[in-house]
Amino acid sequence: MRKTYIMLATFLTPWCANSQSFNILCTSDYLNFSEFLPNEVTYQAPLKKAFSEDRQSYLKFVDISEDDYLDVVIQCPTGSSPSPALRGDDTSYLFRVHKQDRSYWSPGPITYFNVESESHYLSRTAPEHLFLRFSDIHIKEDITPLTTSLDEMLKIESYQYRYVDQEQFEAGFLAQQVEEVYPALVFTDIETGNKLLDYKGMIPILLESIRELNEKVEQLELRLESQ
Repeated sequence: MRKTYIMLATFLTPWCANSQSFNILCTSDYLNFSEFLPNEVTYQAPLKKAFSEDRQSYLKFVDISEDDYLDVVIQCPTGSSPSPALRGDDTSYLFRVHKQDRSYWSPGPITYFNVESESHYLSRTAPEHLFLRFSDIHIKEDITPLTTSLDEMLKIESYQYRYVDQEQFEAGFLAQQVEEVYPALVFTDIETGNKLLDYKGMIPILLESIRELNEKVEQLELRLESQ
């Protein structure tokens, strides 16, 4: 694993109210690895919250630009991912990485906080990110078939839209609509109230819907052949 550090990437973002200084923790579940970068490599920003209706809990995160995030990524050992952290703290936070008009979650463990009791537990899966992830069967447990239905999937519409104050059109879903069918895929930014959708979580659901549709087509073909 890479042990050299690029100290030019040591940085502080502009100070703002309620901001705090975070150390950078590099972790990898697959490699069973966890290591802080040197103390001088820090990131200054407010700690924010996102609420999960399905879990009835929230996670804590720090906003960061994609350029700054990539500056940190290259300092972590190969195969590990950076997270904002506080030395001596047993909770785990995430980076919410911003790229122009969109954002995504960084990989890494998450601490979820119960809304009522403030008790917390650790999850090893980030709700959304655009990076490759280890998916080997040998590092997974509690593996069960996904139970979904084509009828559920058909309740969700696809749309073309523009983000407010943006000119470019995109295709996608509406988080509020998805939340009615698959609440585990939607988070709420506590600060703004805006919904965040786990797009990668839609992939296995779409696959199972296609599989169900294919079975119906095959059954129809068999009936036609028997006539």
